[in-house]
Amino acid sequence: MTISRLQELQQHEELFAKLYEKLIAADRTFKTEPADSDSQNFQREGIVAALIAVQEYLRAQGVEADIRDPIRSMIGALGDLENGRMNPITDPNKREGGGRNSISNDDAALRGLAAGTVTLLMASGAKLQEAARRVARALSQEGFTISNREDRDHTQSLINFRKALMAGRGKNETAAGVYNNAVSLHPKEPNAGERLLKELTKKVKKVSKPQ
Repeated sequence: MTISRLQELQQHEELFAKLYEKLIAADRTFKTEPADSDSQNFQREGIVAALIAVQEYLRAQGVEADIRDPIRSMIGALGDLENGRMNPITDPNKREGGGRNSISNDDAALRGLAAGTVTLLMASGAKLQEAARRVARALSQEGFTISNREDRDHTQSLINFRKALMAGRGKNETAAGVYNNAVSLHPKEPNAGERLLKELTKKVKKVSKPQ
């Protein structure tokens, strides 16, 4: 192995080390808890920082600009979003009926996890109403509800949502996927429902609340 090859490997290692450090910093920003009065979107800032770090790493490695276009476009789209400008990349897709998807992927994942938690609590012996009430209460205490309508019974909304997922009527693929993954824990893990309920309570604090 020649000296130039060794130097080349060292350079690659140094570039990767810098990338890793920047990704750690981006992750730290992403996980920052905003103050109640703080309008700063730390999750978005963390994502942008991570994308910029990858972009700089690829550029330093000599990757052609046109191949890096998707990353650059996503960075620009998030910048537009931050400044209140429209961008087709971040504009929600229209549904078949002409409307827009009513919930984000984060909210859909939480709803699927909530439904799966009910199923696992029932597997441990809880009745449907009891399990759904516990999960709905844990969500509502953090300001998160299954239904966007304030006049709805949150426990019954969760029961209905779970029933739709079980029957294959749930149209949100994210919610269905999280639900199926959650229920697959049983019977592999004892008391999976209790663990999932604690996990759900932590996760609900990390996402935007439905309007």
